[in-house]
Amino acid sequence: KIIPTRTTGSGVVYSIIDSQGILEIEENSEGVEAGEEVKVRLLRWFE
Repeated sequence: KIIPTRTTGSGVVYSIIDSQGILEIEENSEGVEAGEEVKVRLLRWFE
């Protein structure tokens, strides 16, 4: 399950720290559709 985090303002750093992974989408993309396969980089600190 993917839950978007805040992407602007002072909360962005906390959002990254609180995340378990980073979703990779193509540059200049307007987003992805539900059910579409994407690349995810898992972050180690959630283990």
